[in-house]
Amino acid sequence: MSRILVIDDYETIGTGLALMVGQMGHEGTAVSSGIEGLAKLQERAYDLVITDYRMEEMNGLEVLAAVKEKYPDIDVVVNTAHGTIEIAVEAMKMGAVDFITKDLPHEAIRLTIEKVLEYRTARRERERLGEENQYLREEISGRFGEIVGRSPVMKDILTMVEKVASADSSVLIYGESGTGKELAARALHRQSARCNGPFVKVNCGALPRE
Repeated sequence: MSRILVIDDYETIGTGLALMVGQMGHEGTAVSSGIEGLAKLQERAYDLVITDYRMEEMNGLEVLAAVKEKYPDIDVVVNTAHGTIEIAVEAMKMGAVDFITKDLPHEAIRLTIEKVLEYRTARRERERLGEENQYLREEISGRFGEIVGRSPVMKDILTMVEKVASADSSVLIYGESGTGKELAARALHRQSARCNGPFVKVNCGALPRE
């Protein structure tokens, strides 16, 4: 369930949109001015703001600018009875996620709200996965270089690398071609007491017999 704030100086329209939001399974709150809307945003978190364009005190673009400045994670849809291409383009440039007109059928408005919320969910999931991937890359890069893997076998190998790295002795790494022997060697070097020294790679197969 998402929280949606409707800002419209026509109480009937604002209340109607909030009721529609409730019928969709979300929590809808209606206020009658931009100032009141910004005060609501200070009180609790919302996922989406649907703001009227033409209002006294603050118009929809001013509300949009204030929301994106203070709460950049909140999505904003601008709603107006006086829709023009210029207003729509300006709203999108300022960070609105969509633009609707009041003469749209209720079903079209519902679809717009659903689309915006679905896009929001997908975007936040991408951000979450991106943060997790970045964390894993940093963890792996810091300890094991370029080795990536979370399987039980890979965990066993990395555990062995950590144990062997503390020993001051020669280590033989063997395996099929392409299985990552050099990566394991680099990880071993990174974990060892010689990590500040150079990692010297020699292709013995390319050396002449003599």
